[in-house]
Amino acid sequence: MSLLRSKYDDQTDYEDPVDRYQRRGKGARTTKGETCSTASTANLLGILAMVPVLGVVCTPLCWLLTSVAHKQLNANPKLDGRHLARNAFLFSMIGLLVNYLTPILFVLLLRSR
Repeated sequence: MSLLRSKYDDQTDYEDPVDRYQRRGKGARTTKGETCSTASTANLLGILAMVPVLGVVCTPLCWLLTSVAHKQLNANPKLDGRHLARNAFLFSMIGLLVNYLTPILFVLLLRSR
């Protein structure tokens, strides 16, 4: 029988119950940059742009803020929020469909009768 210890040590498995309550960083995830406030505002307006009547005002504002947010994000690469700006643009496209294109097509179809 060998006197060498196996690689598995029972003592390394021990977990102190107090350690559960200590906050630990998750490496690179904890060093988050600052979120672009223009992108988050554009995202909120994009969500409101999908509401049928409210979107008539919010859709153009969302497009404007999305373009400003993209310029800010390209100028400062440390800013986070590219996903918010992308989502805002997609939401405003849906708002354009709901608030502008659907009523125009509806009126055109009614006039064609």
